[in-house]
Amino acid sequence: MKAELQRWGVKGPIHVLHDKPAAIFRPATISETDKLFKALRPVLSRPVGLDSESGGVKPAASPDGCTDFAIQLSKERAAAPDCCSIVTGRDDDLILTWQPQRPAIVVSSTSWTPDEDFSILLEAAVGYDKAVEESKAKSRLFGRYPPLLVLVTGKGPQKSMYEAKMRELNLKHVAFRTLWLSFDDYASLLGSADLGICLHTSSSGLDLPMKVVDMFGSQLPVAAMRYSTIHELVDEGTTGVLFDDAKQLTGALLELFRDFHSGSKMLMKLQEGVANMPNESWENLGNGTHSQCSIIEATVHVMRRVSKSRSATQALCPVFLKAPLNSNHSLNWDGP
Repeated sequence: MKAELQRWGVKGPIHVLHDKPAAIFRPATISETDKLFKALRPVLSRPVGLDSESGGVKPAASPDGCTDFAIQLSKERAAAPDCCSIVTGRDDDLILTWQPQRPAIVVSSTSWTPDEDFSILLEAAVGYDKAVEESKAKSRLFGRYPPLLVLVTGKGPQKSMYEAKMRELNLKHVAFRTLWLSFDDYASLLGSADLGICLHTSSSGLDLPMKVVDMFGSQLPVAAMRYSTIHELVDEGTTGVLFDDAKQLTGALLELFRDFHSGSKMLMKLQEGVANMPNESWENLGNGTHSQCSIIEATVHVMRRVSKSRSATQALCPVFLKAPLNSNHSLNWDGP
């Protein structure tokens, strides 16, 4: 962004101000996760893409007599309201706890447009499922990998197309579900998940995905599609992993979720990295340091020059304009 502004003729000190998550994005408590996944039972219990139980083919047991993960999910609707959820339960003292063999929760959000190629995630899921199935032949290693519950939120033109593809995968250790959630429930889902997936690629090469910002606000590690500027947001190996294709994403999933139930070293490293990120949101940034406010004021100054309208800037950036613009932070503008 700094280079692009310089190309447009902006002179003087340039500070790139990155987006911040809303304060609602934070790690969920186990009680909040329990409440959310109990509320999601009707969605989790039916095949992906169906708004009701009618019209769907219920999954069958696998030939070797094992129960597939999809069958486990199909039983969620019949669970008693006070029973454990797919991820939570109660110990002998009736204290809320995590299910010892719970699935890993993988989350992605999308507007289901051609800008995001979800076939990459589907191919990676097939690769993960195949690797886990092959590990069953080595019984000592089979328990190292959890089933994956992949929850994809959002609406858009390609949603039905990808739901049809999901239903054709016939996976044993990965289950997809598509959701449309309230803002509060979406924040709770990010705070409850184990990994976020971002398939966003920038046509301009400049924009950064807000979904990743929200995931980081929830202290959720991210696996993101690699493109020219994503490294400004995702610190590879510290707060997330980057991939170029489905094969690399499969490898990342296998590495991140190896020994999940006993503690995945790689996943725990990323969780620690995200937890150590600066705890900044737009709400608390408005009360930040003088230098932060100076950056904001300078940014607004440029936006006013571009938009030629204070009212347009106010509509776009209400947080920026809490304080009046200080003339000491003016920039020279040689562009149009």
